[in-house]
Amino acid sequence: MSRLSLLLVDDHPLVQVALEAALQKSAYPWQLTSVADDVQAMRCLTERAFHLVILDIGLPQVDGLQLMKRMLRHYPALNIMIYTAQEEDVYARLAQHGGACGFVSKGQAMDRLIAAVDAVSQGERFFPLWLPNAPPTEPGEPQVLTPK
Repeated sequence: MSRLSLLLVDDHPLVQVALEAALQKSAYPWQLTSVADDVQAMRCLTERAFHLVILDIGLPQVDGLQLMKRMLRHYPALNIMIYTAQEEDVYARLAQHGGACGFVSKGQAMDRLIAAVDAVSQGERFFPLWLPNAPPTEPGEPQVLTPK
């Protein structure tokens, strides 16, 4: 099986080290490329195709959700998973509606991230259990409101 390419966009070097070690437990062989900011991430995407992008939304120079939208505007078939320390109850929903394929909180065990990577690599969506796994709405499409 050929190696799958994964782009990590996170400004904390320890996340790269931890992810590299955790990917050894994945069911798939991954080749990890790591960058610290939006400029490097967009450059990497122009240079080669990636099977998956793991994106931190708490980047210092740019809002990660805006970066995700920019990535998807240029590469609509790109699989992006959010991995962040931001509040899960707010940002998981925003990530889902923004077009992410998955969301994992940095407060969870690394095994959860690997399960998400494996699921997303198989075309599944991976969000917290409390969040309905509905597909995101198209930009400009009205959001469905609950009676509440």
